[in-house]
Amino acid sequence: MAPLTTTLQCLPLPPPTFTTATSPAHHPFLSAAATGTLPKPALSAWLAQDRLYIHAYIRFIGLLLAKLELPIPHQQQQPYPESPTTNTTTTTTTDKSTRLPTQTLQTLTAALNNITRELDFFITVADLYGLDLNAPFSAATASTTTTGTEFAASPITTAYTDLFISAGSAGTSLLEGLVVLWATEVCYLTVWRNVRDEMAAAGAKGITATATGGADADGGALREKLIPNWTCPEFEEFVEGITRLVDAVAESEIRKTGQTEEEVVKRCARWWRQVVWLEGQFWPQI
Repeated sequence: MAPLTTTLQCLPLPPPTFTTATSPAHHPFLSAAATGTLPKPALSAWLAQDRLYIHAYIRFIGLLLAKLELPIPHQQQQPYPESPTTNTTTTTTTDKSTRLPTQTLQTLTAALNNITRELDFFITVADLYGLDLNAPFSAATASTTTTGTEFAASPITTAYTDLFISAGSAGTSLLEGLVVLWATEVCYLTVWRNVRDEMAAAGAKGITATATGGADADGGALREKLIPNWTCPEFEEFVEGITRLVDAVAESEIRKTGQTEEEVVKRCARWWRQVVWLEGQFWPQI
């Protein structure tokens, strides 16, 4: 899957920036995840922040839903002309102005359903592997679970929350909000596919804990549950669907507003750059 849509393929972001933000080679946390050496306290601290990120994500989807023009027009049934072989029948009008709001509503609803399941999934995995979803961010650098430290959003999680609020605000277009949604999902999928591939390569070289007869430091949570969930075909299809939607909304906005593609891309590019930068900072130092 390409990291950019057709309409927004010229987003001005140097390729190394995206690669650096999503590569295990540039983040000790992701590198440890790929080799099975990530300690439980570090994984717990990151999952706790990711759970707070999910809470902000849910509110963000609500803000995007509020931008939809409702009610969505009903698709009228139109009769075909009678023919010698066919009696009168009906077909659904395929007007793009009607389909696009419906597709947007369906995508945002799917995003809410997916993220709700993700919250339940986090709890299940945490219980199964003894992970602490209330671990303070400082626990990422500790060898054992930190006690007596307040659980709160890290500065980067707070920055992500602020970005969501800004991207969902009244002064921001639906397209720009969808670009932020798309960018977060593309980054997330790319990161964990890279970790999955690096994990397979490390295993083939015999440099992972399991390859040498040991056990993963996190008890197997990433290898057995989390990474398969974050790289599954269903999630890939969901991200590809958002990609197509963003492309369609961008084309629609260009037609409706008379703006050039360059102008639309320029507005969207700043959101793309912010998400990629935040993604590169989201991983704890270990």
